[in-house]
Amino acid sequence: MTVRVDTAKPQIGVPDHRVGVWDHVRLLGGLWAHELAVQDYQDLLDRGWRRSGMFLYKPCMKETCCPPYTIRLKVDAFVATKDQIRVRRRLQRYLDGTYSGPQTVGELHEEKNDVVERETGVPSDSIMASSSDRKTSNVEQGAAGGHGLSRSDVVEADLSDEEKLIESVKFAIKTSITKCVEKGVLPQSLEVPEVVVKPISQKVKDKLKVESRADFTSNVAFPLAATVKRLKKIEIQDAGKSNLQQGSILVLTPQEIAENLVIVLSELFLPGVAIVTASNGYLNFLLSDVKMSSPKYLVGEKQVNQSVHVTTSEQLLELMKPAAPGFTRKLEIRMARSSFDAEEFALYKKYQIAVHNDRPEGVRESHYKQFLVDTPLVFIPPANNGTTPSCGYGSFHQQYRVDGKLVAVGVIDILPHCLSSKYLFWDPDFAFLSLGKYSALQEIEWVQKEQRLCPTFQYYYLGFYIHSCPKMRYKAAYYPSELLCPERYRWVSYEVARPLLDKQSYVCLSDFGTSTSASEGSSIPGKTRGDAEAAARDDITGRQGNSGEVYEASDEPVNWEERRHVAADDGAQSALDRLGLVGDISVFLAGSVIPFKQLRASTTMPRQHLDKIATSLRIYLHNVGPRVATRMAYAVYEGQD
Repeated sequence: MTVRVDTAKPQIGVPDHRVGVWDHVRLLGGLWAHELAVQDYQDLLDRGWRRSGMFLYKPCMKETCCPPYTIRLKVDAFVATKDQIRVRRRLQRYLDGTYSGPQTVGELHEEKNDVVERETGVPSDSIMASSSDRKTSNVEQGAAGGHGLSRSDVVEADLSDEEKLIESVKFAIKTSITKCVEKGVLPQSLEVPEVVVKPISQKVKDKLKVESRADFTSNVAFPLAATVKRLKKIEIQDAGKSNLQQGSILVLTPQEIAENLVIVLSELFLPGVAIVTASNGYLNFLLSDVKMSSPKYLVGEKQVNQSVHVTTSEQLLELMKPAAPGFTRKLEIRMARSSFDAEEFALYKKYQIAVHNDRPEGVRESHYKQFLVDTPLVFIPPANNGTTPSCGYGSFHQQYRVDGKLVAVGVIDILPHCLSSKYLFWDPDFAFLSLGKYSALQEIEWVQKEQRLCPTFQYYYLGFYIHSCPKMRYKAAYYPSELLCPERYRWVSYEVARPLLDKQSYVCLSDFGTSTSASEGSSIPGKTRGDAEAAARDDITGRQGNSGEVYEASDEPVNWEERRHVAADDGAQSALDRLGLVGDISVFLAGSVIPFKQLRASTTMPRQHLDKIATSLRIYLHNVGPRVATRMAYAVYEGQD
C-alpha cells in the first residue's frame, strides 16, 4: 500500500485503517509514503502521526494500555532546569579540560550536586520503553544518623575481581536507596536493609530471553517494599490518633522500587557494568567486558589507587584522563541531509549493542537504513526570504564530533513549524557526558536561533510521550511542554495534563483547557500569517463544503457509530448536502480518481456501499485532517466495507 503526497497534483493513497500492532501498541492507521511534502507531514504530526523511515503510523490510543501522546515545546518559552544547566556546564568543562568524567562510584557520590541524568536513547517515535522516572534520591549520611557507610562498603585488596565487582554494586545500590530517600520517593525514616547481590548461574542464564540477559541480581526491592508498607501502616495509625491527614508515604511495589533504583544506578559510572534493568522486582546487572585490576580498589573514597582496563574500547582511558594544562577539546556539530554513512552506522551498531543489549548479528545495515536513513520527505532548499530555516526543509542527520571523533548522531526532521526529533545514538564511551540530554538542549537552541530567520519555525517536537512509561517522562522536563489532545487535536499544557494522566491513561485533554498556542495552525512556506491563522481556524472549527454546511473537523469528539447509516427516508440529494468536506475528498476507484461527491451523484454503486465509504472517509478525514485529506486520494475497492 503506497501513498504519494506532494503539492503538484492529486495523489493516490491507500490508507490502511485496519488495526495492526507496532511495538505492543495498536495502530489506528498506517501508510507507506514514497514522497511526502513537509507541510503534509507537519499536518500529520499535529494529528498524532509519526514516521519510521517511509512508514507513517498513528496509534489507536483508546485501545492500548499505554497511550502515546504527541509532545512538543515552544522554544521561545523554554526554561532550563538546574540539571539541564549542569549538563551543559559539564560538557563545557570537559571541552575546557577541567573535567574528565567520574572515576568511581564514590567520586560520583561526592559530586551529588552534579549528578548526570543519563537518557537511554529510546526512539522518540518508539512506543515502547521501560524503567522509571519517579524522583530519585539519598538516605542519611554519617555515623550520627546511624546509617553511615561501614567498612564493609570498602572493597579490600584481597578480594577476587568478582567479589570486588559485587561489593561495588552493593555500594551503588545503597547509594541509589539513599538518593531515593533524599528526594522523597522512599520515606525519610527508612532503614537501609542488608543488600545482597548474587551471581546468576549459567543454567538460569540459558533460560533467560535475550532482552533479560544478566550476570548478577539483587532482591533488595522486596525488603524495601515490605518496610515501606509497614511505615505506611504506622503513618495511617498515627494520623488517626492525631486527626492529621495521612498520605506522605507512597506505597510502591517491588517492581516500582526497582525501577526507581535503576534510574539512579543508570546515572552512576559503574566499572564493569554495562546495563542495569528491573525485572519482576529484581535488579539485574549485565557485565561489560571491563576488568578491574588494582592492589586496592576503594569504593566510596575520592582518592583511589586503581586502574580500570576496558577491553571493549581502547580509547576510553585516554578519554577519561585529565587534560594537560592549557589543553582544550573541540566540539563540532555538523548537519547533513539524510543519507547512509558507514561511520554513523558503526556508531549506531556499537550503541545498540552496548545500550540496548542487541546481538551484533541483529544490528543490520538494511534495518538501519529503513529506520533512520530512508525518508519520504521532499527536500526544500533554503530560501533567503524568511520562509525556511538556513538548512531548508527535509530529513537530516546532526553529527556531534569531539576533536573529529564521531560521538553522537541526531536524526531529525525540519518542518515548517518545528524540528521533530526522531532518534539519537551516541558513543557509550561518552555516557558520562549525558549526550542524549545535551543534544536535546542543543536542538532547542538551534530552533531558537533559526526562528530569528524564519519566524514560523517555533517548536521542538519530542515524539511520543507515554505517561506510564517512566523513561519517557524526561521529555516533560523540557518546560513548558504541551501534549496533543487525541480527540480534538488541540494542544494542552503538560501541567494541566499531568494530574489527569495520573488518574487514567486516556483522556480527552482539551476538555480541561488548552494552551495559549493551541490555536496556532500549520502554514505552507510562503503563506502569510493571516493565511496560517485562517488555516488554523479551518482545522479547529471546521471548513465549509459546497453545500454551506460545516464539518466539525476537530471541535468535538466524533461518535462514528451514530453516523454509520443514513436514515432510510433521506433522499440522495439530502445525503449529498451533508457531505461537506467528505464530498471534496478524491476517491481512487477502478483506476480513476474522482471527488466523492461526484462519485455519489453518478455511480451505480449500491447506496449502502456509498454510505459505508462515506463513513470511512469521515473517519479518515478526522484522523489526517482537512488539508491532507483533500490532497490525497482514498483508495476504494469493489466490495470494501
